[in-house]
Amino acid sequence: MQKLNSGFTLLEIIMVISIIAVLAGVTAIRASDVRDIAKETAAMAQIQELTLAVRMYRATTNTYPSSCRITCTYDLDPMQNPLGVANWSGPYFVISGSVHPWGGHIGIEDGVDVTGDAVPDFIIVLDDDQPGNDYNNNQGAIPIASLEWLDAELDDGNLETGNVVGNGAFTTGVGELAIKL
Repeated sequence: MQKLNSGFTLLEIIMVISIIAVLAGVTAIRASDVRDIAKETAAMAQIQELTLAVRMYRATTNTYPSSCRITCTYDLDPMQNPLGVANWSGPYFVISGSVHPWGGHIGIEDGVDVTGDAVPDFIIVLDDDQPGNDYNNNQGAIPIASLEWLDAELDDGNLETGNVVGNGAFTTGVGELAIKL
């Protein structure tokens, strides 16, 4: 009687390992894409929520809230405290300590010319700096692909023009976003 060999050849084992490696690579790429999409969607929701809160603030007080950026504390947060503003009926939104999905601060600023028309604008900023730090922290920078996606959803899709402008993205590949209201 002839005995049959029931093992695998080295070539078969290498082929199976190769197929598994390719499938694992594709899965890892798709998981990364899903994380990016989730961050972009969460950032869009934060922008929309803050935009609504600023509009409510403006409707009740007839003015925009004062600036509140990276070093803004709860006591100085105009969306949490009246700070002497007539008809204030908040709280509207928590800006002090708020972070976007990449870890940078979400803030507001009045009197910035974002559009280059020499008229001061009121803006929402997704900073590349973490809350409570200085303006050189850069630990919450947003990838350029996400900046471009947000700009395309909110404005003209060009980070250099329009009411949504990217800062820093052109030289570093990451940065922050300013949104004119």
